[in-house]
Amino acid sequence: MPTTVKQTVVTGSNRPILLKKSRRNFGPRKSVVDVEIWFAQKTELSWFLRSNAKIQRFLIYRKAALSEADFFNKIGQKPTLEFFTLTLRSDFESMKAVQWTVFIDMLGFKKLNSSVTTDDQAQDLIKFMTSNRDELVQLEARVEQGYKKDTVFNFYEWYEVKSAFISDSIVVTFKPKDVAREKNADKVLMHSANALMIIAMRLGALMHKCLVEKEITFRGGISTEYCDISENFAVGAGLSSAAEAEGRATHARLALAEDVVRNAKLVKQIRALFKLMYGDSEFLVKEAGVTYVNTLDLMLAAADMRSPSVARAISTQAGRHAVIGAREQIEVFLEAQRALVIKSIRKMYAAYRKDYADADRRKSYRRVLQKYFWLRRYHNAAAKKRQFQAFKI
Repeated sequence: MPTTVKQTVVTGSNRPILLKKSRRNFGPRKSVVDVEIWFAQKTELSWFLRSNAKIQRFLIYRKAALSEADFFNKIGQKPTLEFFTLTLRSDFESMKAVQWTVFIDMLGFKKLNSSVTTDDQAQDLIKFMTSNRDELVQLEARVEQGYKKDTVFNFYEWYEVKSAFISDSIVVTFKPKDVAREKNADKVLMHSANALMIIAMRLGALMHKCLVEKEITFRGGISTEYCDISENFAVGAGLSSAAEAEGRATHARLALAEDVVRNAKLVKQIRALFKLMYGDSEFLVKEAGVTYVNTLDLMLAAADMRSPSVARAISTQAGRHAVIGAREQIEVFLEAQRALVIKSIRKMYAAYRKDYADADRRKSYRRVLQKYFWLRRYHNAAAKKRQFQAFKI
């Protein structure tokens, strides 16, 4: 990938362009989850993280019980006491992070499934659904190896990932492991919040994949209750709770189960971590009594030059490459979503006008149109906020 980067070039739509080349000429595919390289790995900061003395001073002055990314954000800044006090816990032999279980329901799968009439079409759809699951549970080898080298937070040390299919739905549970060396409850909570953001990045990557490949999206629910999966069979309160949360969600969004929302300390840590990484606290949004994970804003924030972590990441070559790769994929996603919304509204509106005399059909088309109108508003608000105005609908 080219290493020359334009600092800022403003087009008529005020869209920053990071590369001279066309945004559609990518070369090897880079997933949105590549931002995890600088979000959770930060190998270029190993010199800082290896220093026990600096880490101890960091803890003693109680700057924050925050993620590995926050060590990066705090370099060169004055100490702050505004976040969470670290309470050292010596009465635990080992501690586990919070378990996360995700229930995903594909929107538009019925139409895809109804069009399957041959073995080849069946295998194509099976391959698509299997690859959707793999998008959540697998990472490129280089990214996984990067986690293993991380001295602060190795995602795979803390979590075992399991998955299963239930009809057109996917269940993935991130089951916590015992980490004997960690006895600090606040740091465990921090890693739990960090894990949700990493999971949300992968869900964003999955949403991108579904839109680009099949022009469909999904709705989901997230729980912290217990769940286990053996082969293709899932059990536990976490499965039921995540499925119930998905049922309460409106439109193509991810809803938090009540067990998550009731954990005030965890929610506070999640909001604080997102604010420190991306400059605001809109990662969790409450509407009509349901709390949603704002995955689209997280995706766009990963390439917003005003995000504190992005601004710091581009000071290194590896960070610039990660941000550029994220931006390229975000632009593809936004363009795909824009095309889908425009195409769907035109198709539904034409059908609505054609069958206007039929009250039942008119009502059905109106419901579908309302969903796409909502998606247009949601898309445009995020694009405007994160300086992707060229992709507004």
